[in-house]
Amino acid sequence: MDELSTLVLALSDGYGIRLMMADPTGSLNAALTAVWRQVAAALGLPPAFPLT
Repeated sequence: MDELSTLVLALSDGYGIRLMMADPTGSLNAALTAVWRQVAAALGLPPAFPLT
């Protein structure tokens, strides 16, 4: 679980900076989907973000 939490923090930091800087190549939905895809794979959950 330590590896997963480190991965989630790294992804959140990376996408968070891009979103705060209003990077036109990224969006909140894309960030949520990308982070969730990694979490879901690690936990054996469906790959679709649950709130979309």
